[in-house]
Amino acid sequence: GMFLASFASSVLHLYLCIGFLSGLGWALVFTPSIASVARYFKKRRSLATGLAFTGVGLSSFAFSPLFQYLVDIYAWRGALIILSGMTLNLLVCGALIRPLTLKEDLLAAEKEAVEQSKDTNCIGHCSSLF
Repeated sequence: GMFLASFASSVLHLYLCIGFLSGLGWALVFTPSIASVARYFKKRRSLATGLAFTGVGLSSFAFSPLFQYLVDIYAWRGALIILSGMTLNLLVCGALIRPLTLKEDLLAAEKEAVEQSKDTNCIGHCSSLF
């Protein structure tokens, strides 16, 4: 979204690229990251989630002066290209989010397997009566 916005020729194009595309991209990044934080931490989950949300707020304060500096140095098109390159680093962060298997998941899978085997045994037992 930010990269496409650097080629904008109208304000409407900027609204669509930055507002819609970048907003959609940030939503697709933010939701799994918060969900994975909640998944990785059990004891201090509220602290970990609070720190994750705090990072979002602090980055808002940090990016405003940074973006103004980039606009002063590279103009708005160059600043958007640099910002899109920085945002592209989220791909690496997303690749580092690994699926986590918890004990609760294993217990639930075992219970489900036992229930399915009971259902299969019951059906096999009932069908053998006929």
